[in-house]
Amino acid sequence: MPWRDIKTGHEISQVTVISCREKFVFWIIKRLHSFQNIFRYCIIREKEKGNSMAQKDREKWNRKFSEMPDLLAPRPPSQLVEKYFPKAPGKRALDLACGGGRHTLFLSQKGFDVDAVDISAVALEKLAQKVDPKSVKLIETDLDDFVLHEERYDLIVKTNFLDRDLIERAKKALKKGAVMIVETYLADDANEKRDSNPDFLLQKGELEEIFSDGFEILEYREFWNETYEKYRMKKAAIAVKRL
Repeated sequence: MPWRDIKTGHEISQVTVISCREKFVFWIIKRLHSFQNIFRYCIIREKEKGNSMAQKDREKWNRKFSEMPDLLAPRPPSQLVEKYFPKAPGKRALDLACGGGRHTLFLSQKGFDVDAVDISAVALEKLAQKVDPKSVKLIETDLDDFVLHEERYDLIVKTNFLDRDLIERAKKALKKGAVMIVETYLADDANEKRDSNPDFLLQKGELEEIFSDGFEILEYREFWNETYEKYRMKKAAIAVKRL
């Protein structure tokens, strides 16, 4: 039975029918691609308490990442993350203050489901273009308001940002046997950035003290920061396992 145009009743050639089918398939693919992009760029914006400090922090980091896009450039993972991620007992990870997402990308490529949390929409929107939404959840929130559920994660990574209260909350979010890696700047007389807020600098031995109870210290190290950073600064890093 020949194909006919439903409006005119005229017979349609096989070539025309195939062409119509191809156009329809192309339209379906195009629509699916649009839906995929919607999900790909989906960022969860958690409800916050609305304090002015959080808004100032958000504006500061959005401005910083906008004016200095190199801060979001691809970077290799921390050496301790690269060394100790295989010790995680499962595949659920949390990247706190993820920024450009170097650890989110690294861990997702290693098969982890990652919750990536940051206050900056600029950073997360850039990261959203690189991740697979099936394995990475992007969460925009002030870390003071981020709810950490107990014994939820197999691996938690927190680098280049010091919030002592957040570390304490994150410790409780680790499953038994889970791994946590913290790496950030350390107070030192030779640091080049002289105006650093001392509240955001670790003191000698502080990380080891923080994890002295209920944790096995897998490795602790002190070193000078990466050469791509603007100032030469001392860092401390620790990898621990929850007992």
